[in-house]
Amino acid sequence: MVVAIIPAGVMVALGCVWMPAISYAPLPWKWIIVAATVAVQLPVSFVLMMRVMWPMRCRAMAAVGYEVCPRCAYPISQSAPEAVVCSECGSPRIVQKG
Repeated sequence: MVVAIIPAGVMVALGCVWMPAISYAPLPWKWIIVAATVAVQLPVSFVLMMRVMWPMRCRAMAAVGYEVCPRCAYPISQSAPEAVVCSECGSPRIVQKG
């Protein structure tokens, strides 16, 4: 649900900037404004969506039985129990108690 709101919110915010600019800009600048807006909106939306989706992806993998690294989502359930770091990225391993 939240993932769908992020690109829409970014587009609305950018629309508040470029809509007045488009209405007053001469013709060649209109397309430059639209291209610049799209060039900014796509990477910003992607980064924001990944920030929201990453914890959800890790929780979903943990829910089906994988012990995953919270940083890189590498499944570390088959690694040695005495390992204290993720073998993929080196971040500290979170040990589930109980």
